[in-house]
Amino acid sequence: MATVNDLLQLFGAIAENDSANARSIALTIADKEGKRGHRSAEQLLKGALATISSHSHAKEIVRHEEILSRALTPVTESIQLEDVELSQNVRNELLSVIEEFISRWELRKAGIPNRSRLLFIGPPGCGKSATAKALGKQLRLPVFVLRFDALIGSYLGQTAQNLRSIFDFIQRSPSIVLIDEIDAISSARGGARDIAELDRVVISLMQQLELANPAGILVCTSNLPQSIDSAVMRRFDSVLKFPKPTQKQLRLFGLKLARSYLLSLSKKTLANVQRAVSFAEAERLVVGAARKKVLDESRQGRG
Repeated sequence: MATVNDLLQLFGAIAENDSANARSIALTIADKEGKRGHRSAEQLLKGALATISSHSHAKEIVRHEEILSRALTPVTESIQLEDVELSQNVRNELLSVIEEFISRWELRKAGIPNRSRLLFIGPPGCGKSATAKALGKQLRLPVFVLRFDALIGSYLGQTAQNLRSIFDFIQRSPSIVLIDEIDAISSARGGARDIAELDRVVISLMQQLELANPAGILVCTSNLPQSIDSAVMRRFDSVLKFPKPTQKQLRLFGLKLARSYLLSLSKKTLANVQRAVSFAEAERLVVGAARKKVLDESRQGRG
């Protein structure tokens, strides 16, 4: 049976005439019944949802599609997981998450959910976003990046509605959805510069994370985990810490990248790579050296 909390959220959505959220909550209730082994109840509940009038359903689809097309940017860049420099702890955790996703139906039959809501924390340029993209490659899932500028609404409550549309997509579409710098929207409540609308957005985010049963994997990243509301943090299945790279890791990363460009790094460039503060900075140094090599050879050829 649905919990009192589930019903309160459903009734609240109905009272606000928010059909999209009501439908999403109702689907979640149906899914929970299925996980409890009540397959007939799950089918009956989903069958009842299918009776929504075609007109209202069409309007809902149009609204969702408009929000999704504005807020979700598909990623075409292809990255192999083995090409991302990671600590052994993070790599092992990711391999476990991948195995769980591949075996998710077996886990769900046993009443055990696979981990599908991940938070990556660490300094800028240490591979958080690249890892999310590599997960898509590894699992053969499309990758989308959420654009906050398209998500934030101009009138009261619009941002929360847009969030619900995004999470509805996450629940229905097998994909990797990357929310970079989630601290921008989930900052701790009650701060000196806080306003009521932001509090409502954080509450809405907590509710969506709580209810979300992603068809793929939701990955959020943060450079400032201390600014994320603690209640939001608790909604994630796993929090993976991406430490600042060591000089050894930077050296290996730089040499590997240089080989892909058929480039031999000078002692000076390699020393700068090892002193870089992040993999992103090290990559810029190597790519810069490769670019210079090509331009120098081009000038010699013209001369």
